[in-house]
Amino acid sequence: MATLSMTQIRTSNSPSGFSLNCSKKVYERPSRVGFKVFASETQSSSEPDLSVTVNGLHMPNPFVIGSGPPGTNYTVMKRAFDEGWGAVIAKT
Repeated sequence: MATLSMTQIRTSNSPSGFSLNCSKKVYERPSRVGFKVFASETQSSSEPDLSVTVNGLHMPNPFVIGSGPPGTNYTVMKRAFDEGWGAVIAKT
């Protein structure tokens, strides 16, 4: 393993062996980042269309609940559609 001694990293004749240059300005990142959102007059106020067609099956959106506890019975699957899911894979 390679090591550096104090004489190898000394860049000036300072007594501690390290050169400190306090005249350089330190870039400080802002504590908060803000985004400005402007509404376009050409854009309609409706939501975007996420509908997809997979192998001839038309879905209102591409979000599908996989097989498992959410696909166990009709009541749970109906609730998933009521909540806005695009499809449910039923448990067999």
